Amino acid sequence: SSTLRRLLNNMRELDERSQ
Repeated sequence: SSTLRRLLNNMRELDERSQ
């Protein structure tokens, strides 16, 4: 149900970790 939200969250986490 919240697959899109989970994906977006994952991407955001990766971006934050990259920085």
